[in-house]
Amino acid sequence: MTDSAERPIKTVPGIGLVLTSLLDADLRVQLRNGRALVVSLFLPMVLMYTLGAGKRGALFPASTRLAIAVGVGITSVAILGYTATVARDRETGVFQRLRVTPAPTWAIMSSRL
Repeated sequence: MTDSAERPIKTVPGIGLVLTSLLDADLRVQLRNGRALVVSLFLPMVLMYTLGAGKRGALFPASTRLAIAVGVGITSVAILGYTATVARDRETGVFQRLRVTPAPTWAIMSSRL
């Protein structure tokens, strides 16, 4: 019999580090995607301007305009951006590469939201 060599102890990163890393990577991909930037930034700004362009905001108060713009922005990103991003990531094999990481499945999918 041979001497058993000491194996290095493998440590699994904490869930906070996993989520931070996944969110950082997703944010970088999102910023590189021009369509996502237009949908998430330009559309709400246009909406805020058009709702307040009438009589200097007499139609809606500023807080209501902001709430509508944020709501429409989040909804449009969810409908237009998220589905296209998930489909593209699935085609390119991003999910297969992420599955070999120590991150749990729920963390991978929730970081995509």
